[in-house]
Amino acid sequence: MVSTSFQNAFAPLSVPPCLPLHRRRSSSSRHSPNGSHGFTVHKEKFTKLDNEKRMKELEVIGEGYLDLGFTLFRVRFEIIEKDNDSCIIKSTIEYDVKEVAVANTSYANTDLVAKIAKVTKNYLIKNKATENAA
Repeated sequence: MVSTSFQNAFAPLSVPPCLPLHRRRSSSSRHSPNGSHGFTVHKEKFTKLDNEKRMKELEVIGEGYLDLGFTLFRVRFEIIEKDNDSCIIKSTIEYDVKEVAVANTSYANTDLVAKIAKVTKNYLIKNKATENAA
């Protein structure tokens, strides 16, 4: 069994840092664009939600990474306040993989979470501009 963890902190975003994380406990499916991770669907479950600390953690519970030999695939998002108009989105990916599937560890990278952070940033900036215009 091979275990590892890595983090990626994104540059400060010009968004309100006080936005709470939504409470969502049910499992869901995510589709990777063009099957870029070697699969098109995986099921995930939020395992930790802390609005006070602005932290969300999820684990893959079916298909996807598990079909590629991962025995654990966990992603954590944390929002770290910088000042009144900016914050940092810190993401951490932890995984365990079977020895026979070590070659698949290249699928565990921060590309997808970086895209999520960029989409989130654009959405929040747009909504902040709308609020300021009102």
